[in-house]
Amino acid sequence: MRRCIVAMLLLGSPACASAPRAVAPTLAYTVPAVNPATYSVADTTTVAVRGGRGRSLDTSLGLAARAVIGMHTDSAGMLASIRLEAVDGTFQAGGAVASHVDSSSVPSGSALLRMSPTGPDSTRYLPNLATALSRFIGGESFYYHFFARLPGSTAAPGTVWTDTLALTDAGGGVESRTETIISASFLGDTIIGGRTLRVIASRFTSSVVLSGIVDGMEVSQRLVGTGEATTLWDDAASLMFSREETITSTGTMDLPAAGLRAVPVESRTRRVVRLQQ
Repeated sequence: MRRCIVAMLLLGSPACASAPRAVAPTLAYTVPAVNPATYSVADTTTVAVRGGRGRSLDTSLGLAARAVIGMHTDSAGMLASIRLEAVDGTFQAGGAVASHVDSSSVPSGSALLRMSPTGPDSTRYLPNLATALSRFIGGESFYYHFFARLPGSTAAPGTVWTDTLALTDAGGGVESRTETIISASFLGDTIIGGRTLRVIASRFTSSVVLSGIVDGMEVSQRLVGTGEATTLWDDAASLMFSREETITSTGTMDLPAAGLRAVPVESRTRRVVRLQQ
């Protein structure tokens, strides 16, 4: 260092190698250092249905679950397996508990998702769910919540990317199709417990079309929504550390048997997915 300072004074210009540049983090899925990894998810959704003549119904669905996620490769690329270990869910209608599920309904099999560096690309297998549990979990969208959408490459703060997801859920007598358009950006770093984590902010829009039979009655629903999410990514371990998101959707519902058509509906969801230490 002393030689460097002397040379700079004599030459009037830098004569020493500059400090090495920080290596850009990799925001991409690979087989992680911790494999398998355990995650928790806490999900709360409230729905307000406003009928005519003062009729209305407020419902809420709360779900807490734990899942083990493993990653491996085969001849076609990378696969993620998601196995539920524990579930506790409660559905309330009009302030009264209408249904409840617990870990006794956890399926024995694992979901399988085909992965790319950016996240899940397709669903290879979904375990069969009991009817009661399917009303809480639905289908493939539940398993996709354990993964963020990444650029799949190295990135510097300020990097922006977009993605689109089209998912189908079926359960409890209904089927829904959801399309989500995501815009995400890498903001920078934060440190939690001595671990350097990359901060990703996302905004997204979604459209949902639902139809089916519930308790013997035909129902259909159309919703459009917006949401925001913050993801913490551990690139040293190739793992998502956490993801928190909120979604607000509005639309209409038809329930012909009850004489309800184009009834206004508003839905709010808050979801937290977190790596278990």
